Amino acid sequence: MPSIGGIVQIEYAFTDRNQFFVLKFFLNKVLPMAGILAFIGLFSYWYLGGFEPLNVEESGALDYPLMGKYYEGSPNAAEFREIFESLRDQIKSGQMQGPLVLVDYGSEDSELIQVFVGAQGDSSVGAGWERNHIRSSGGFEVSLGNRSW
Repeated sequence: MPSIGGIVQIEYAFTDRNQFFVLKFFLNKVLPMAGILAFIGLFSYWYLGGFEPLNVEESGALDYPLMGKYYEGSPNAAEFREIFESLRDQIKSGQMQGPLVLVDYGSEDSELIQVFVGAQGDSSVGAGWERNHIRSSGGFEVSLGNRSW
């Protein structure tokens, strides 16, 4: 191999025209597209706050008042769907306030669910709805920067 001033010079010898076209395609098409995709990915990561540190704060005891119904049975049953849709309609119409909440109590049987479907808040609604409180002794609140979008 020839050397110039102690530096080894590498010579590319293309024995086949296909090798040249593959290299040309890679340098002219694949490499610029990879660069553009990398730029878009890094920009998206930055815009969504990926380089900002997480803010972790310990919260005290929390109490979540809920209004809704307890359901135990098949997840595909019409009764479960009726409870869910009735509650969703009441929230949309403004009769109940707060976000829709689904509390899963867990079940050993895969064909059976034990859930409380409700809305967070102390709304006064008609008969048939139960009050439930979820209490925690403490927890953590994690937020990502102060984005205002």
